[in-house]
Amino acid sequence: MAGSPKRLCGRPGCGALVTPPARYCPTHAESERKLAAEADARRGTRTERGYSNAWTKASIGYRRKNPWCVICKRAGRLVPSACVDHIKPHGGDQALFWDKANWQALCWRCHSEKTAREDGGFGNGRR
Repeated sequence: MAGSPKRLCGRPGCGALVTPPARYCPTHAESERKLAAEADARRGTRTERGYSNAWTKASIGYRRKNPWCVICKRAGRLVPSACVDHIKPHGGDQALFWDKANWQALCWRCHSEKTAREDGGFGNGRR
């Protein structure tokens, strides 16, 4: 991006400056790419995690009936839902995965915040 200010490399402790959209300096870019690829391999594909075409259809139907983010709605804001969240993480348990009482409609922001809080993102401990 022309004119974008440089920022620090995303590797903690590295003081090198990078030009956006790069996130890492040349010294750390390859190792970060490998770490991300390893994490993706451990995580599995969306289908391996249970998010099949049947889930896509079910979640679209659920969001039609529940068009607003439940967290935002409780706070007095009407924000369209963008995804269906499992209230209690299913951990591969198919009964819990398909239990509609365990589903809630969320916007991306609320879903990202909930996921980071519960899964240990942004330095938070895993619950």
